[in-house]
Amino acid sequence: MMREISRDDVITLLLLVPFISGVLIILFFTFVMLNVLGVSCGFGLVSGRMVIAVAEFIKGVNVSKLDNNKD
Repeated sequence: MMREISRDDVITLLLLVPFISGVLIILFFTFVMLNVLGVSCGFGLVSGRMVIAVAEFIKGVNVSKLDNNKD
C-alpha cells in the first residue's frame, strides 16, 4: 500500500534532483579533463570509452569513427 505523497516529499525530491545531476555533471567533466590532459587515473581506457559513449549519445554522432578515419 502506497502512502500519500506529502508536500514535504515533493520539496525533498525537487531539492535532490539538481544536487544529484550536479554531482554527475562534475564527475563527467572530471573524466573529460583527465582524458584531455592524458592523465592515467586508474580507469584508463574504461573512462575514455565511457566518455566517447556518452558523447555519442549526446551528439548522436559516432565519435569513435571520427577518431580512426585515417584511411
